Amino acid sequence: NSSRYEGKYVLLLLGAAVIYSEFAPKSFRLTKKSVLIGSAVLPVIYLIYNYFADVYGRVNIFDDPRVEVSEGITTTANNLLVQNFFNLPRFVMGFFGGWGLGWFELELTHTVWLFTLQAFLLTTVFALRKSSNIHRLIFGGLFTIMCIAILYANQQTFSKVGNVIQPRYFLPFFLGIVIIAAANKTARFPNSLVLTVAILATISNSIALRDTIRRYTTGQDVFISKSLNNPLEWWWQFGPAPETVWLIGSLAFAMLFAVVIYERKLESAETASI
Repeated sequence: NSSRYEGKYVLLLLGAAVIYSEFAPKSFRLTKKSVLIGSAVLPVIYLIYNYFADVYGRVNIFDDPRVEVSEGITTTANNLLVQNFFNLPRFVMGFFGGWGLGWFELELTHTVWLFTLQAFLLTTVFALRKSSNIHRLIFGGLFTIMCIAILYANQQTFSKVGNVIQPRYFLPFFLGIVIIAAANKTARFPNSLVLTVAILATISNSIALRDTIRRYTTGQDVFISKSLNNPLEWWWQFGPAPETVWLIGSLAFAMLFAVVIYERKLESAETASI
């Protein structure tokens, strides 16, 4: 909330979604009443947007006067919106490590985003399958709002996906959506799923940590298997060696899942004995 100015709006939106998910009806049906309520809410949302647009400056994403010419191609506001829409999946992949941490100069091995994406799909798809229709609707609605906000932010700065706006700006929003989905499932995650996610997440975290340390020790033009200790940069002359830091961080992350799996086994044993 203090580091990003839009954080307060994200927290309010996620808070409203959490409250509604707690008191939501067990089943959702598209009735005349729900359509009328939705029709009444939309103008209110538009009025709120209009108010903030007047106070903080109106941005017309369809008729922006800025024009960019690169390699003989002219980019207007409408062309930019279409281009960013089709590149939106690339932005979302940044949540899983498709983009470097912090800024663009840090590149992560492709295994990172591949494994984290698999872990996300396993947990989220299971959670949504074991959730009610209303909770699936909440997940879909929040995800759609996040995608619209990403496009709007890029249009506001007249920037292409991958140039200025970082996925980390929207990561808290994305994590909130995933947590809401996982918290409303009606069945326990199976042990096989937890073990698979633990392996995928541990491997991807270890590689990402190694890539990050590599960036600030030897530079990233070095093969991943080469020791992080060779050569040591001048500023790394205190504390544990880089290779030791990487090993401790990797084992600590793995230990987190080991504790979770151990606690789950204890709970299963206690339940079976009752």
